[in-house]
This record gives sequence, C-alpha cells and structure tokens, in this order.
Amino acid sequence: MLNSDSVTTHTDFQSTKIKEKKIKLLIEELPTIEQVKKNLLEIYDGFPCCFCADTDETFNHVWLCEYRRTKMISIIIEIKAKLVELINQELEERSKITLQELDSLSDLWRIRYCDNNFSFIDIIKGIIPLSLSEFTNQYIHKQQTTFRILNEVRDLLY
Repeated sequence: MLNSDSVTTHTDFQSTKIKEKKIKLLIEELPTIEQVKKNLLEIYDGFPCCFCADTDETFNHVWLCEYRRTKMISIIIEIKAKLVELINQELEERSKITLQELDSLSDLWRIRYCDNNFSFIDIIKGIIPLSLSEFTNQYIHKQQTTFRILNEVRDLLY
C-alpha cells in the first residue's frame, strides 16, 4: 500500500513525497501545532487549533474538530461514492450495489476516535479494516481486484 503509486524498483521525488505522507498519516505525525511545539515550544506554546481556538491541535483533533465536520462529512460521502462506483464497474448490471449496502459498515464512516473499533480516522491513516476488504470481496470475488479498488479509494484521500 505504501508503494501503490509506483513500481517498487523505481524511485522519484513525487512517489517519495506520497510515501512520506502515507507514513506520517499512519504514525500520526502530521505537522499539527502539537507536533511543531516539540521543536519550537517558545513560538507555539499556547497555540490552540486554528479553526476552533478551543483545543490543542493534535492528530485526532484535526479530523474531529467541529469546525471541520462539514468538510469531513463531504470527504466521507466522496469516498463512499467512489467505492460504490469502483465496485459497480466490476459487476454486472443486475448485481450493482448501493450506498445503503455500504452503510452496513456504519462504524467505518463515523468521524471519531476509538481504541476498540475502526473508524474513518483509521482509513485516513491508511489502515484498511478487514470488514471493508471482506465487504468489497464479497461482490468482487477476486483478491487482486479488491486490493486495486481499495488502493484506489485510499489514494483518493491524498
């Protein structure tokens, strides 16, 4: 998944930057104010989230901030629509799926942080939950095509 944008034997600046971004998301190392404070505390001490000005800007708060909620919902809608589109491209007309079927994975589409269940924040980090993979594969029946679809959906987040 980290090398999905390029051949593994080929390296260039663009693919390196994309890989770097994927790794930073996975390990929750985005340049939030809280991360920048680690190196420049004297400048950023006391800086809250630039959107709500109420909370420290941590990795999770970037996605959970109420002032960004509308944007996050639109991103989720776009991702779900793309997933349905890609699955349906592989299916015959009579067996097409709908967004309602995708909603059966309700926890995945929630904007929240949870230690026990996967949520949309985990998808942003690059983690593809088994439930999403199994959901896709139950319609596609080909692991390689399922992988390609999920990879394309994940890359849409970049």
